[in-house]
Amino acid sequence: MPLSSRRLQRITAIDPATQPVLERHSLRTCKDVLCRTPFELFQSLDLPRSAFDAMIAAVSHATAPVPRRVSDMLISRKTESTFLPTSLAQLDAALRGGFAFSTITELVGPSGCGKTQFCMMLAVQASLPLEHGGLGGGVVYIDTESAFSATRLVEMAVARYPHVYDNAEAVDKLANRILICSEATCESLMARLDTLDQAIVERGAKLVILDSVASLVRKEYDSKSMVQRTAYLSNVASVLKYLAESFSIPIVVTNQVTTSVSMRASFDGNNYGGASSAQRETDGVENVEAQVTAALGNTWSHCVNTRLVVEYVTDELRTVKIAKSPIAPCASFSYVIEPEGLVIVSDVALFMQRYHLENELDDDFNEPSSDAMPAEPAVVDHSASAAIGVRTALRGGE
Repeated sequence: MPLSSRRLQRITAIDPATQPVLERHSLRTCKDVLCRTPFELFQSLDLPRSAFDAMIAAVSHATAPVPRRVSDMLISRKTESTFLPTSLAQLDAALRGGFAFSTITELVGPSGCGKTQFCMMLAVQASLPLEHGGLGGGVVYIDTESAFSATRLVEMAVARYPHVYDNAEAVDKLANRILICSEATCESLMARLDTLDQAIVERGAKLVILDSVASLVRKEYDSKSMVQRTAYLSNVASVLKYLAESFSIPIVVTNQVTTSVSMRASFDGNNYGGASSAQRETDGVENVEAQVTAALGNTWSHCVNTRLVVEYVTDELRTVKIAKSPIAPCASFSYVIEPEGLVIVSDVALFMQRYHLENELDDDFNEPSSDAMPAEPAVVDHSASAAIGVRTALRGGE
């Protein structure tokens, strides 16, 4: 589907004089041409035989996958940038450089865990000038949940790279590089994806973000229309893979979570790994287990190349886990969300000690006083004062 959906105007091998003829006959994609017999096309287009044969050859070549040798791929990897760094040093090291080009990376997690924050941070990173470690390109950001915040993105960029975005002109350049597309229905999303190649070329996009793929699908397709939902998701995945491979860019999608109940634990790549499971007895049946898993099912799960799972540890501390990757081992990193975006916590034990200490102090402070009890002399807790300001010592790589 993705190769056949290529627009004829984007195929440079077709003679420019032939393009208006194709347009007049509503032949706009390779699929429009290939779904008709050569005899039908020749009769309707009324082109010279040489021009007709050249057009058919160009369309056929455009829809055929181009084989590549492993040696060429290795040379390309050595001479060209093939990863989008996340700017989280530990995560980038585990992923062998960041989010790989020509692949789909999925961020899965519950609401409010930082998926959109992560996406905005990646948008800043992709638009960052090359000399400062970014890709220096545009970004196409598809927002289906109305969660994107331009104010937050600018705040994040200024806080993370104060030496780059230290003036209004630099901030304006950043804002102009990021195109926001708001889609409210599955139909409009598919229409956007079908024409996204043009936006990628026009804006020199180095990153495409879809936040989120699950929002519209779960709203429009219920349990009675699973076949249609699977077909729709397959089409979305096909177009995304085509865009990623054709333009050699990373594509990032976010996904929601769901709870599945089964008789036994599931340890496939679609499972969180038991981080949020609960066993209980139901209707006299033992070992019924509820598992929190990525939404959209196994079909979608097989379409993504890399999956990162984000989860809560406390209301402040979260973790990001590499749950699926063709090149990276399973690994987990703790992080907090600061004005500059996601920040890796290097010493989790120290963070948790501070967290519990602050909670105890809050409980003591909020404990109701009794008029009948005599006032106690104030006692200074030096361990609490020592914990103040410890967060800066917890950030990795600073």
